[in-house]
Amino acid sequence: MIKYIGYLLVFSIVIIGCSEDNADSRVYPDDTSKVQFLEEIPSSVSGITFNNRIKEDPAINVITFDGMLQGAGVAVLDADNDGLMDIYFASNMEGDKLYRNKGDFKFEDVSAKSGINPMNWSTGVAVVDINNDGFDDIYVCKFLYDDASKRENVFYINNGDGTFTNKAKEMGLNDNGYGIMANFFDYDNDGDLDVYLANQPPNSLAEKTRLKGKVDYSFTDRLYKNNNGKFVDVTDFSGITNYAYSLSATAFDFNQDGLTDIYVACDYDEPDILYKNNGNGTFKNITDSSLKHMSNFSMGVDIADINNDGHLDVYVADMVAEDNYRQKTNMSGMNPEKFFALARNGYHYQYMFNAMQLNNGDETFSEIAQLSGISNTDWSWSPLFVDFDQDGLKDLVVTNGLIKEMRNKDFQIWRKKLFEERKKKAKNPNQKNLGIDPLEISKKAPTQKIANFIYKNEGGLNFSKQTNTWGLGTPTWSQGAAYADFDNDGDLDMIINNMSMEASLYKNTANEKLINNYLSINLEGSPNNKKGINARIEVSAGGSTQAIEMTPYRGYMSSCQTMVHFGLGKDKSVDQLKVIWPDNKVTDLSDIKANQTLVVKYSEASSGNNKKSGSKGIFRALPNNNLVHIENEYNDYKREILLPYKTSTLGPIMAQGDVNNDGFTDIYLGGSAGNKAQLLAGINDKQFQSINAFPAIDAGFEDGGAVFFDFDNDNDLDLYVCSGGSEYKEGTTGYLDRLYINNGKGAFTKSNLLPNIKVSTSTVVPFDYDGDGDLDLFVGGRQQPGKYGRKVNSFLLENNGERYVDVTKVKAPFFENYGMVTDGKVADINGDGKLELITVGEWMPIQIYSSSKDGLKEITENFNLKNTKGWWNAIEIADVDGDNDLDIIAGNLGHNIKYKASVDKPFKLFVDDFDKNGSNDVYLGYYEGDKCYPVRGRQCSSQQMPFVSDKFKSYSDFGSAEITDVLDGLITDQTVLQEAQTFSNSIFINKGKSFEQVVLPGEAQISPVYGIAVDDFDKDGKTDIFLAGNMYNREVETTRSDAGKGCLVTMDDSGNFVVSRNEKTGVSADKDVRDVALIKSKNQSLLVIANNNDAMQIYTY
Repeated sequence: MIKYIGYLLVFSIVIIGCSEDNADSRVYPDDTSKVQFLEEIPSSVSGITFNNRIKEDPAINVITFDGMLQGAGVAVLDADNDGLMDIYFASNMEGDKLYRNKGDFKFEDVSAKSGINPMNWSTGVAVVDINNDGFDDIYVCKFLYDDASKRENVFYINNGDGTFTNKAKEMGLNDNGYGIMANFFDYDNDGDLDVYLANQPPNSLAEKTRLKGKVDYSFTDRLYKNNNGKFVDVTDFSGITNYAYSLSATAFDFNQDGLTDIYVACDYDEPDILYKNNGNGTFKNITDSSLKHMSNFSMGVDIADINNDGHLDVYVADMVAEDNYRQKTNMSGMNPEKFFALARNGYHYQYMFNAMQLNNGDETFSEIAQLSGISNTDWSWSPLFVDFDQDGLKDLVVTNGLIKEMRNKDFQIWRKKLFEERKKKAKNPNQKNLGIDPLEISKKAPTQKIANFIYKNEGGLNFSKQTNTWGLGTPTWSQGAAYADFDNDGDLDMIINNMSMEASLYKNTANEKLINNYLSINLEGSPNNKKGINARIEVSAGGSTQAIEMTPYRGYMSSCQTMVHFGLGKDKSVDQLKVIWPDNKVTDLSDIKANQTLVVKYSEASSGNNKKSGSKGIFRALPNNNLVHIENEYNDYKREILLPYKTSTLGPIMAQGDVNNDGFTDIYLGGSAGNKAQLLAGINDKQFQSINAFPAIDAGFEDGGAVFFDFDNDNDLDLYVCSGGSEYKEGTTGYLDRLYINNGKGAFTKSNLLPNIKVSTSTVVPFDYDGDGDLDLFVGGRQQPGKYGRKVNSFLLENNGERYVDVTKVKAPFFENYGMVTDGKVADINGDGKLELITVGEWMPIQIYSSSKDGLKEITENFNLKNTKGWWNAIEIADVDGDNDLDIIAGNLGHNIKYKASVDKPFKLFVDDFDKNGSNDVYLGYYEGDKCYPVRGRQCSSQQMPFVSDKFKSYSDFGSAEITDVLDGLITDQTVLQEAQTFSNSIFINKGKSFEQVVLPGEAQISPVYGIAVDDFDKDGKTDIFLAGNMYNREVETTRSDAGKGCLVTMDDSGNFVVSRNEKTGVSADKDVRDVALIKSKNQSLLVIANNNDAMQIYTY
């Protein structure tokens, strides 16, 4: 029985269209990836023969109009109110078409008799009942031509008798910008629907040449306010004036404040824009504060709550290929100088990958497309989130295809050569007309159909590709796409607008096959917003809540059905359904049977306050009193072009201790080359003051590691500092470590008690390896400056009572050429009462050593720690599972990066002077299938090693080359070969005689981990682990690691690890985190976060 809340009446719920079925007859496959859900309906059955055919001629062609291959949209609507969804196709060159749904996936072309006139270049199609008469109207954007009269947008108003009349002019919406798409929404909360128009600057070669280097705001996007059916341009007043190649505009309430915001996806150099609705008729561009990075050539956008956390996430399609060959042949190498110049000048950090912007719930997003496995879908246009398998998680489909691959590198070389040849033949060197036929050039461009992509949402922020299995494997050139329930069976089908091919129609067979349960909802909105556009619907079932904001304007240039569909998986009923209408009124229902379609009416809603309220986190931020790390400027890539990241930016590091015995903990904050380190003196339980405690001359060092310890057994804390970085020449005094002696009052004197070791080091671990009562040291070598990837010496330093002596060769000879050490800890890992040394590093495994007066002995094999080579950054030792032995918490690179590693398919590194020019050549390799290919392309590979372009004359040849083909005959005994087998942030559980690696959930793989802190932070009696890290300074063809916000990991009663993100923790560790520390006193506990080139963050708990 349905229970009603508020004033809802029984007739506000109507079962329509679909026959009821018994949930008990449903099947619940454990793995829906083996089911074909989509059945392609041929045109011979459907009657849909629409073809967005493109024909070039000497005047209109892809050379003179490079936007002519952007395609067109498709929209679904019930044009005649017969309960069946009809289809409107936009056509670029041959006239739009309206198809009437006759049922059973059969359609009839009714364009001519409906009044749909073939006119000009159509792009986006938006369906809306703008006059609230109960009939769907159609708004069509116009594009391409420089003749403004051919670009007037069209508004087909439904006459209610099967015909339409264009009333755009009389309504004030005959906008003649270079129109792409319209999005109707109520931006001012006055109850009616306004409209945002995504426009572009001129597209013709002539106009682009005229405007080169200029900004002309007459080509801005437009916002029109609805004044009783007449629309008024409020672009300037609202604050959305821009100049960009907008390709989509998506309206949604991203921060749940009851106001609808706008995400604009922009092509080329202009960055995407997130407009926050201020609630007073204006918007604020908050892109810089909300997004850490974004796509470069942004196309279509869709919004969905991909992880059912209640926050709407944003997916943006770009154009990077999935496979190695197309990546290497169709994508240009990114120019580092241009990249950083654009970033410095307000164009943000843009990468040629799809972006999956995960909503953090605090008006920021973390980009996780690489983690989710949905970053590379070729030349993509329309993304749509649809729960095809009805398991309660939104799946993803992405259309793609470019009929002429104008960015193919070999084609571009041919084109450039053609122009150069024609110039030479020209009698007049200044002759502008070279007699080149644009069609001659266009015909030479490569062309290849690619199948559209479809991904199953696996949960945990992960997606798996199911293109062939789920039935979307037909190669096409596809752009606009929309979903709708064409057969009224409760699941969502799909229609796709293809270029120079017939449209594709797909039937979803999920309900035909009775796979999982569902609930579909139609809204009857307010008098001036009949469909309830931008209402939020929340469905709770089985302990999980899904949320959808109802807008039909999704993907690319297209409009979907307004019916909202929820997959329910095994749940046979919905515990609660909540509709939050745009004016914040609420409809609440409960105990609703699955497998039906409901109508929910605004007229039965009650008042409510649904603005998001902030939750109190475990941690609370404190002011940091301007405690800032400053990074020095240094271009690592000038010396090593193919470096994966800037090795000069590995700081700051921290050390902590009460150096003056005043009862307050002090912090050593490491400096960078040219910027001195700071001693942060604790002045109470919460505050620190920077004091000048070290010689000014030592500001020249780059600090790689540090520790407070009592070197001389005088009951105060001395300080050892590792000299790291890569700015100085190898083997110079800039890499001498330092030992500072404490006078007992917190004043330090630099000693001369260390051996003369000139190695860039990263970590120092005090421990009494020989049992003589004083503290010896393990010092980890981090890198050879200018020689990335080459192994470096680490050291065992023995305290002889007066100074430190290097005993490595005798007591720990295996530390010679040991590797690239990042961290080390000592602990009684095997419970024998003695301390073992545990080390990790980049391209290194986890290794364990026992100690005695005779020296160190490796005992790693005793713990079954096999195949652990990774890019480890940090470790901590703690009893994670409460079984009274010590486990290893290990911070790695994480999964949110294009690099992938496994035991069977490791990530590889080849290092040598391959071109014999005296420089260190770094060459990374990755697996695609069973072949290992170079990570970097022909262009940048040739910059580092010029022989590459000589050896591979074409990009096609290079695209087929494995890394061993590139380096054929050059790999010798002197070549350094490294590999990584895992990039997973992990916990190694101590099983007594061995360790078992447990890969942490996806939420803990969002970023690399550089800092680890362990405590019972929430005071529930369980061990919690705080993880944080980012790496902003990656090479520009790899998205920078900036998605981390910090997270808390706890083991639940079932032995599974649960991850809590920033909304629960209250920590926003979203800067370039390098280290974390815990500081405890009687009255206060602090979490301190050190960030590269930024302020420290301090939280109390």
